[in-house]
Amino acid sequence: MNREKLTGKRTKLHVKLTIIALVLISIIIILNACPPLEEDPISNTIIVTEELDQTKWMEILFDIHERGIPVNLDLSACTPVHVSDVLRRSHEDGEPWTPTTGVNEWDDYVQFDPLPGFPYGKELIRTLILPKAATMIRNATDIYDTKPILLDDDKEKSAFRHFTNLRSITGENIRLIGTLAFFDCKSLEEANFSRAVHIMQYAFYGCTSLKEAHFEVARDLHISSFENCTNLEKAIFPYAGVISERAFKNCGRLTEVNFDVATRVGDEAFRDCISLRYARFRANPDRTTGGHPLQPYLAYLASNPKPPKPPRPFVNDSVVFFNSAFRGCKFLEVLDVRYAWNVYFAGGALADIGEHLELFLFDDGGIPGGKSYGHPQTDMYLGDIEESKTDNGAVTLKSILIRVPVVTPPEDSQINKYYPDGPDAVKTGIFHDIRGRYSYDSGEEDEEGDPILSYYIDVKVQRGPALQ
Repeated sequence: MNREKLTGKRTKLHVKLTIIALVLISIIIILNACPPLEEDPISNTIIVTEELDQTKWMEILFDIHERGIPVNLDLSACTPVHVSDVLRRSHEDGEPWTPTTGVNEWDDYVQFDPLPGFPYGKELIRTLILPKAATMIRNATDIYDTKPILLDDDKEKSAFRHFTNLRSITGENIRLIGTLAFFDCKSLEEANFSRAVHIMQYAFYGCTSLKEAHFEVARDLHISSFENCTNLEKAIFPYAGVISERAFKNCGRLTEVNFDVATRVGDEAFRDCISLRYARFRANPDRTTGGHPLQPYLAYLASNPKPPKPPRPFVNDSVVFFNSAFRGCKFLEVLDVRYAWNVYFAGGALADIGEHLELFLFDDGGIPGGKSYGHPQTDMYLGDIEESKTDNGAVTLKSILIRVPVVTPPEDSQINKYYPDGPDAVKTGIFHDIRGRYSYDSGEEDEEGDPILSYYIDVKVQRGPALQ
């Protein structure tokens, strides 16, 4: 009898254990079927539709901090408060907006200021949609003027300083992205600002996860705006007229750039973009100067050989590549400026770039009414042969193929023309400019006893159908 009771108890226990096991297995299956909370795109999205002032903004960030999980924050429907520090009407320099007369009518913004000194919760924001009312991201006005070196105090003024895990940001109506805005936001992968016109100094400096910069209406890129974006692969700016100094310096994965209207490419703009192969600048600025654009400058140098020298004659109707613009682009294969009637390369612009370059240039053959002046030069733009290599870099090119359209008659070509004597003496053609600048005495003489020159760079001109 006792044995039967014992057997019954064991049977009941076995049934209970079996039921418990089945329940546990079911729970495990259910849990595995549901993603973790921080990966749930619905429950992890915070949508704010209220007026956004400093108090409300701090409440949002504290709430995110208390939750302790990554979130997607949507502020698109937020409206400004007149006296709010977070979202308020202001001038470009961040000062409160006041009515003005005779001043730039576009200097009227609604500034978004995320309070860079307030750290809570920002590290948990993965994606951010800015208010539609915002037209400007806070400008660090302290460094609005050019500074040679950024100080730590400067960097701490970055608008998105504590957004260390921000991957994507959207600003539907942002027209100005302020200085230092996303400085060293190393996690930022997407920046969606379809209406951004001005990208200020250091705006995306050090955004090492950013792969594409596509700004459809941007007009100017200020100093170091994309410097050290080491994973940037594409740069698309169809309306950018000015590319300031160091704008893309050290963008090591950038392989191709296309700028349809740019006429100013600043010092070191693409320096050490070691993967850059194709650079196209399609600008065809209207001619506004009369006569040879370099003649006033060269005439001044002839009569005033000692410093100070006048500013280089960078007139508005030329496409200008400033000092060291492409220096260190070791794999640059093609530089295309085929639509520009006048091009100027400053010192070191094409130094340390590899051994061969195809250079597409414009040439109208000096026809009546034509406008080409052969792309004249005055600086050691291919690098220095011996001394001062630290200034202009070294000559690494061994050959240049200048590709230009057919002209008639060929002797009138502005690429080849050479005026050696007279009051208007100018080495007009870039062909002779390169050969004259980068040649040396071979130590041999021809039949007439004249020295035979050898050349550091083999330069050829190839003519074909009109360049498209």
